[in-house]
Amino acid sequence: MSRSIGIGNALIGGIQAMAKQGKATVERIIQPGQRGRVHFQATYWFGICPDPVVLLPGMDVTVVGRRGNTLIVRPMESQGVG
Repeated sequence: MSRSIGIGNALIGGIQAMAKQGKATVERIIQPGQRGRVHFQATYWFGICPDPVVLLPGMDVTVVGRRGNTLIVRPMESQGVG
């Protein structure tokens, strides 16, 4: 069930798309299928990546959504990922 959440946010398959996507920085390693930590807009969040990649501390990532208190992140195009 898709429905609108506030202005500019939508719930799609349990993931809330964020109106304000942006850059975050990995603070604690994010391994495939496991949460790590990211710093986004002056706040620390749990972060998880749907891609089969390892995101290392210090890497910049793009926030693409949110599931509860966990941000869904993807590696930025300009960075190599492991």
